[in-house]
Amino acid sequence: MVAVASGFDAPIKLVMPHLTTLSPTKSCSMLGLGDIVIPGVFIIFLTKFGKQVNCNHYFTFSILAYVTSLVLCGIALFVFNAA
Repeated sequence: MVAVASGFDAPIKLVMPHLTTLSPTKSCSMLGLGDIVIPGVFIIFLTKFGKQVNCNHYFTFSILAYVTSLVLCGIALFVFNAA
């Protein structure tokens, strides 16, 4: 999947330079569209469900869990030097 996304020049990926290195480099990290769209659709479903059951905490907790997972993934990449 990485080979397809790397060779395909279309807006299906977000490419960000490594911000943890001290010297400028051309290597980048890639965040695919599936890492953004699928959790986004899930959060939308949770928001609609929360509105149906009159509980607004579903949106807040799902956003908090998504942000926490992205931060923990970044920390794991930094600790194990995979970034």
